[in-house]
Amino acid sequence: MQPSSSRPSAPNQPESMVFALGSFFAVALLGFAGQRVPGLATQTFLIGSMGATTVIVFGLPESPMARARAVIAARPVVGVDLASARKALADG
Repeated sequence: MQPSSSRPSAPNQPESMVFALGSFFAVALLGFAGQRVPGLATQTFLIGSMGATTVIVFGLPESPMARARAVIAARPVVGVDLASARKALADG
């Protein structure tokens, strides 16, 4: 028995442009905030992970990882990971 291949259809070109522009502006906004908001410039790792999340949300909106539950649940996990990495890098 062969598994069924139910691949999602490829997005059309206008959808792809919306996804790309949405991701670009979301990442640009995070970068701008990182430069303008006092104290946020030290949170570079956090801004990077948020940028990756925006690419998933806008680029793959039908993906299970783009659902609100997955995005919201991932924030505390990412926060703990980044805090641990920052502490490890500061000590070493």
